[in-house]
Amino acid sequence: MTRAKFQCVRVAIEKDDQSYHAKEGTTEKMDVGIVELQAVTGGSDENKEFFASTPNGKIELRILRPEAVVQFERGKYYYVDFTAAESQLSAAPSFQRAFSAIPFSAV
Repeated sequence: MTRAKFQCVRVAIEKDDQSYHAKEGTTEKMDVGIVELQAVTGGSDENKEFFASTPNGKIELRILRPEAVVQFERGKYYYVDFTAAESQLSAAPSFQRAFSAIPFSAV
């Protein structure tokens, strides 16, 4: 597992007709929660330690459930844990082979 620390920089609701859950054949726009997080850069000794390993990063979430959107607050810090998941996609092995051919220093 790899842990990163991010700060929420945006929480908004937007109308979106490109949602996976939009009804086919309709132009009806749905409310979608947008949450943006950026890697921490400073402000505390802990943030400086995270910055040393992840000096730049951004996560954007598009959320349909309002109860999930309200869990995020602009300006608040969040830990993000990355744990490898077993892939369910048939294309994943070819992607993994291509990715493994990249020298680690280039990643």
